[in-house]
Amino acid sequence: MKTNVHTGFSSYLTFILDTELFAIDVTKVISVLEVGKITKIPDAPRYMPGVINLRGEVLPIIDTRIKFGMSAIEYNQDTCIIVLNLNIEGTVIKLGAVVDRVIEVHEINNNLIKSVPQHAHSAYIVGMIEKEDEFILLPDVDKIFSVDEIVAITSAETVNAARQENKTAFNETKSNEMTEAEFLDREFPTDATSENDSTI
Repeated sequence: MKTNVHTGFSSYLTFILDTELFAIDVTKVISVLEVGKITKIPDAPRYMPGVINLRGEVLPIIDTRIKFGMSAIEYNQDTCIIVLNLNIEGTVIKLGAVVDRVIEVHEINNNLIKSVPQHAHSAYIVGMIEKEDEFILLPDVDKIFSVDEIVAITSAETVNAARQENKTAFNETKSNEMTEAEFLDREFPTDATSENDSTI
């Protein structure tokens, strides 16, 4: 494997899917949510369990495990929704990605990012970095969905179907939202002497 040419450090939010560790550039992350009420919609793709009401806005929810070809699991207290701001071929959209567990924010040395060998998710993975005895996979979240998929999950028909499916529940749902700063402050103190401060 060859090391790609990068410079400087970048911040990545790390999370777990199954037994694998992934990291997303924090510039794509809006916030982290606890999983609450998800309103199902008719005829949605299998990887889309439904939508939530985020401060009056309809937010499509994607089960990242299923999208990556992994088996579905029951959501638990560790399951989180990462709210992402994506740019799909010039189309800017917001969606929530369900992950097994959010870990922390890493400062990653871009010079250590390596190219990816053939991998089950290699179509989405743009790099990887070795940390101790494991690898952190870096997906390009803008490449996970095609334009057709984005149109399908963000269409007016999808939104209206969600409201009709459970109008009362949808309007009353309130998400337990945490901004990135609040998440870090709660779980990972940012004090310089903290043992949770992580730089790769």
